[in-house]
Amino acid sequence: MSHRRTSITALAVAVGLLTAACTAPADITDATAASPDIPADATATPARPASQQGALDEFTARINGTSADQTLQQLQEGTDADHRWREEFIAACMAEQGFTYYPRLQIPLTVTVSDGPAQGTREFAERYGFGFATNNVRGGGYIGTTAEIDTETEPNQSLIEAMSDAEWEAWSYAMWGEVSEWRSLMFGNFGLGSSCNRKAWETFIPMEMPEFRALSTEISIFNHAIQTNPQMLALAREWTECLAEQGHPIRLRDPIQLWESLNREWRGVEDLDPTMRFMAAWDWDTYPDGPPDWDWGPGGWDRLRDAMPRLEPDAWAAYIAAQAEFETREMALALADVDCRESLDFDARALVINHQLQQEFVDRNRDELEAWAAAAEAARDNR
Repeated sequence: MSHRRTSITALAVAVGLLTAACTAPADITDATAASPDIPADATATPARPASQQGALDEFTARINGTSADQTLQQLQEGTDADHRWREEFIAACMAEQGFTYYPRLQIPLTVTVSDGPAQGTREFAERYGFGFATNNVRGGGYIGTTAEIDTETEPNQSLIEAMSDAEWEAWSYAMWGEVSEWRSLMFGNFGLGSSCNRKAWETFIPMEMPEFRALSTEISIFNHAIQTNPQMLALAREWTECLAEQGHPIRLRDPIQLWESLNREWRGVEDLDPTMRFMAAWDWDTYPDGPPDWDWGPGGWDRLRDAMPRLEPDAWAAYIAAQAEFETREMALALADVDCRESLDFDARALVINHQLQQEFVDRNRDELEAWAAAAEAARDNR
């Protein structure tokens, strides 16, 4: 029983902390049909912007509490403060329900910038394709947080180990909103329903302010509509024609849809992973400690994957073959995509159009955006 609770607790924290696009076959398709006819005057492109941020991006940064010019030290300080706030919120929430929870303030969160080429560059495509089969989708320049979790110093470990099964289920439900430990692992630190983890994140994220939900919906609709703007469609048609000339005819609208289509295909490949099927099919209610003699301590998941060729050889061979086939197609199409985007100056031209549309949106909604940004800033100051 102890291994089960130790591993699930540590992994759930890890998931929460570490959590916010193949020669393609000629008939690769997507739910969206090819671009409709484009007006002849829609290909004009205005002067290039000096900044990567548009007018709406600037408001979004204020709402989210981010800044393009933050130093790594400032990011680290903000990350530490945010982590402390969430942990203390969870402790108070659990206490209100009659449970004890000791904040994990000792977990070292480290702000990092990934090494390597940025996704979308030729160097990235040559090394990783789109980053699916190579599991490197973040690429260079990604800023995130990592944590080293030591279960020996986990402040709640002795508390959890002393619980009966019924006490653990009640504590787990209050914490994650789900009594199943497997689902707690899968959903991680964000939690479900009205759990303390879920409440902490919903309270922490100012974008969840209900008074600005309508505006949030408008922004979401606007962001999706950008790709169907006549100027964007005209540019994207140039890109699809270029890919066809290189031997990759596709029935997709633009590079974003290509990435999304390949992402769905890759998820289908990953669904073939016998490790996940093995875990999902296991009778956790009857055998809560997992397979006989299986050690779910540190590295347990990796050991299970290493055992798959022996436990399910046919399923494992099919999974590896599907990965290899996908990767071959992914690499070829990724390079063709880079060639076409470079020859068309696609990214710079798309950014110009994007900024133009953002400015028009902000001009129409400036007062509401300003109110939302001010309210989000005030909420952070008062936490």
